[in-house]
Amino acid sequence: MASSRAEIQNSALRKLGAERITVDTDTNTRARLVRDSYPLMRDKVLRSHPWKFAISYQELAQVSPQPDDVFDYDYVYQLPSDCLRVLSTDLPVDSNWTEIEGGRIACNSSTLIVKFIKRIEDVSAFDANFCEVLSWEIAVDIAYALTQSSSAVQTAEAGLKKAIGEARSYSAQIGSVTQVNSSGWLDARRR
Repeated sequence: MASSRAEIQNSALRKLGAERITVDTDTNTRARLVRDSYPLMRDKVLRSHPWKFAISYQELAQVSPQPDDVFDYDYVYQLPSDCLRVLSTDLPVDSNWTEIEGGRIACNSSTLIVKFIKRIEDVSAFDANFCEVLSWEIAVDIAYALTQSSSAVQTAEAGLKKAIGEARSYSAQIGSVTQVNSSGWLDARRR
């Protein structure tokens, strides 16, 4: 787990064999590259996987008055401004809903709770695997601009691929195991 943005940015620079930055406000080229890349890559990596530390739940507020561009649904809800990706809703599996332009969801339910990936800016909340993937993603993003080397880009891409695999494997091992209970139908089949 990183203690600061600069620590993640320096990790990305180190992966490319570049000198570290001393503060987040340095004005040299490598500092500008990692500083510009950081928020975009942070959000990209957050969206790419249901990171446990970034999952949030919220009951949404209805948009009032009902927008004119919604024809097939009775209700429209505003997504939170820090929502990067909707993972699921509390709607029944067979019900339809649609995410509409402008960060809204339309459905036929009078209430709506969403499970979503939240934009997390506090570095101290980041998972260690997330920090590693983020530093590799930044390295890939700035590799060519910093080194003018295609092989540096390929090396960074390979490192990113490995870090993503490790992070997803680790993430899959967190939490309880889903128990599958047999039913009378399954028991009857075994006889």
